[in-house]
Amino acid sequence: MPVDDRLRIEVDRQGGNAVIGLHGELDLASAPAFSARFEEIGNGDPATIIIDLSRLEFMDSTGLRSILTARERCEQSGRRFAVVPGGRQVSRLLEIARVERHLNLISSPSELAE
Repeated sequence: MPVDDRLRIEVDRQGGNAVIGLHGELDLASAPAFSARFEEIGNGDPATIIIDLSRLEFMDSTGLRSILTARERCEQSGRRFAVVPGGRQVSRLLEIARVERHLNLISSPSELAE
């Protein structure tokens, strides 16, 4: 589902899981679109939400804040939450921000198969 020229969001439902694949850039311009789509998905019934950043080319601090907010919403609703880290720039941002202790980082969505 193309959101704009910067970010494409794909949702794959696998049993009780929703895998949200992000492609392109998650930044100040595209974070609102991600947040809106996340809310739509979160209003459904997935037991686990996985954010797959493996195809994300760029993420800034606004994008990171959107991911952390998504995690908080999952915790509040009793859902499991996990993140598949992205490429070099995205992984570096996660490392610099030291958020690995706040995010359940997994190597692939199949790691949390029901």
